[in-house]
Amino acid sequence: MNSYDAIIIGAGISGLTAGNYLARGGARVLLCEQASNTGGLFNSFERNGFVFDGGIKSVESSGIILPMLTQLGLLDEIGFIKDPVAMITAGHVQPIRSLDEVQVHFQNIKTQFPTQAQGLERVWQDTSRVFNFLDALLAFPNPLFQSPTEQKEMQSRWIKANASKLMKAPWCLPLFNITLREYLGKHLSDASLVDFLSAIFPDGTTAFFGLGYFRMFQDYQYPTGGVGKLPEAMTAAFTRQGGTLLLNARVVKILMKDGCVRGVKLADGREFLANHILTAADANLTFRELLPRQAVPGRTTDRS
Repeated sequence: MNSYDAIIIGAGISGLTAGNYLARGGARVLLCEQASNTGGLFNSFERNGFVFDGGIKSVESSGIILPMLTQLGLLDEIGFIKDPVAMITAGHVQPIRSLDEVQVHFQNIKTQFPTQAQGLERVWQDTSRVFNFLDALLAFPNPLFQSPTEQKEMQSRWIKANASKLMKAPWCLPLFNITLREYLGKHLSDASLVDFLSAIFPDGTTAFFGLGYFRMFQDYQYPTGGVGKLPEAMTAAFTRQGGTLLLNARVVKILMKDGCVRGVKLADGREFLANHILTAADANLTFRELLPRQAVPGRTTDRS
């Protein structure tokens, strides 16, 4: 059979997620992956009895991953443990597992930069406000993973539980319009301290993101047995639901007819048909190589 309801290009986490939901809904799905295994950056390998992660080192749920896996019936099968983060300041190792421990981290920094205590106190206060605001957002019952009845009830409870934290939302908005380095420079005069607090993020990172990551540090989860267990379980679930997986199957062209997609062509010459194509490949590859030139407005050349 070379005809499907949908063809997915790429069996990383995005492709596997789409494949599982489509197959779960009864669609005939073909998943094409150019590598010899699924998962993309979510992978692990074993050497001499030890498991090593080859790409992503942890999973951040962000109110999406764990509820999604619960809905797919895979959460207990995979199993997750908390993956705490620690900050090291002048040899002192400080775990970051709660807002109280974030405060201790700032106190440790004050001992190293006593002349910056007043500015650090302002940064800490702003950090705690962003932390509490994100704490509320991450607890929001995602409507993608509840029935309408459950959603209404859970959202009502969420609003009552987080009303005070949500009141800080207007205060947080200006932090989206200033970089972390600029923000720190307004409150701290020691350039080395500004470097210390901002160096873990790329230049241009917003103050909201930089301060908020102290809350996101709480959100890391680690799959029992290695990061590769996540795509392994998702791949098995996809095939159990009737999905078709092709490994070592590099898509070189999205086939089109009369302005509509009709299938894909693989590097080995095989063609598979479908009226719906989902590409989980990168945008540059999709728009500059896989799609015909005439299908992309403004594109005049192929990637060299």
